[in-house]
Amino acid sequence: MKKAQVSLFILAGIIVFLLSSAVFFYINDRQAKAEVLSSNARVVEPIREYVQACLLDSLDEVITQIALSGGYFTNPKRSLERNFSSMDLPFDAPLYYDGSQVNVISRELMEQQISGGLMGYREVCTPRTMSPLPFEVGEISIETRISPLFVDSFVKLPIIVHVGEEVETIEGFAIRQGSNLFTLHAISKNLSETQAQNGNSLCLTCLLEVAQQNHALLRLFEGEENGKYALLYTLSEDNSSENPSELLYVFAHMFNISSASIGKIAMEEIDVQMATFGYPFRFTAHAIGEGITFSDDTYLFDIDASSGLIAFTPSQQDSGRHLITITAKDLNGQVEKRTFTVDIADFGRKPEIGYIGILTAYAEVPYNYPVSATSSEGLRIVFTDNSSLFDINPESGQISFTPEESDIGEHHFHITAIDANGNYGTEEGIILVG
Repeated sequence: MKKAQVSLFILAGIIVFLLSSAVFFYINDRQAKAEVLSSNARVVEPIREYVQACLLDSLDEVITQIALSGGYFTNPKRSLERNFSSMDLPFDAPLYYDGSQVNVISRELMEQQISGGLMGYREVCTPRTMSPLPFEVGEISIETRISPLFVDSFVKLPIIVHVGEEVETIEGFAIRQGSNLFTLHAISKNLSETQAQNGNSLCLTCLLEVAQQNHALLRLFEGEENGKYALLYTLSEDNSSENPSELLYVFAHMFNISSASIGKIAMEEIDVQMATFGYPFRFTAHAIGEGITFSDDTYLFDIDASSGLIAFTPSQQDSGRHLITITAKDLNGQVEKRTFTVDIADFGRKPEIGYIGILTAYAEVPYNYPVSATSSEGLRIVFTDNSSLFDINPESGQISFTPEESDIGEHHFHITAIDANGNYGTEEGIILVG
């Protein structure tokens, strides 16, 4: 009986040993395969990064071409030839209005045009030299979406990479470019529909008003094609903004008249402008006509002759009211003038903030730092900040807070001191939290 029991224990031990060995080998095998997969992923990552970067650059090029050809990558059915006017264009300009109806490209078709243009970069972005490993590239398909701030393309481009006996597959790429293409297309549609309401009667002031309302810069070039009068337009973002887009959108209108003259160029009215001594001032004068150039009659600034941009910083001796005339002149010598006033205010000198520099704080340790500011005119000063770490005391300028562990690192911030007259000074600082 005891012998039988011993045999059972031995048999049970063998079974346990075999099961343990099987589990051990299974786990090790899984770990080994996981390590191989991880290693393979690292090997193919440079390929993924290369193609992603190439497609992103290519999308930027396609968007630029799409805008220059009025939403088309391929030639539109109805267009003006690139040598139509004095403007040197790389592509034909689509007719958005033909004297009877509006033919603006739809956003959906423009998205298809972008996808089609991007497909042409398949070979460029998957050269045989991009990897020492053997690989194959599958069929490409692209879906593009245009939104007010971005152009997004979803590129299905299977890349099969052979890593020894293993195979790694890169399925596709999602790329995004910041762009105002959506906005420029919408404005061009608005402009074309506005012109259609006036038929063959040119309404430059109507178009200028539409452009102005949408903070856009509109220029035109005139000529004839097949005996019909036509206008080619370039549309861009108003360069009064701090970071204007360089995208240029081109389209054309044709009219059912044999020849025409613009008659009088159109220039927008300019309201009273307010500026303050010591602070940058920017404003753009708008006019449309062929080959418009701007000039001014003031010592305060020199208006940009081509764009109409006025940019200067008034000095203290400039304080007061200035009567200024801006002149717009077209290629035919026709002129349009606008006279307006610029009131330059002198509210005194801005507050001076003491140097802040680089500060050091430690996690979980209370930190205090006094920011100092002075007004040469003895005015009350209020402090503000743009930091997420702390809220400066608006009256005393005291910075008081306790950093957390999650705050460890380098933090940039600006402190602004504002006096009772609205003058302000700003100082940058850095807090290193350890």
